Amino acid sequence: MINKLKAVRNVFVDIPKEYELLCKAYEKTNEETQDLLHVLELGTLNAVEMSKVTKQLRLVRQERRKLKDEIEVMKEIVSFSEKKPSEHLINTLIGNVRKIEERKSKRIYNMRVRKDLQGLIKE
Repeated sequence: MINKLKAVRNVFVDIPKEYELLCKAYEKTNEETQDLLHVLELGTLNAVEMSKVTKQLRLVRQERRKLKDEIEVMKEIVSFSEKKPSEHLINTLIGNVRKIEERKSKRIYNMRVRKDLQGLIKE
């Protein structure tokens, strides 16, 4: 019974707290991305410095993607935790999380403007 209560606490207390922390971390990656883009735009960089900044930008963007994926799932759970739970709501939540996970596994980014760069993205 204690394990079940811990699971309930996790859904209604721990996950909403973690969701807030993830949102803050996501915002930080957005701000860091802007800083790096401004360095590329406004800085006077040699080839080595340019390479280092673009590598950092890539790492920040990868971290941002991970956070965004986690936030997408947690958002479903947090919205669930704000309601009175019912079997139907729980089943809907499970279905929504499954759909998100399935969509992530099939995700392909299509270039909006720079279609010439599409071949550089792994599919």
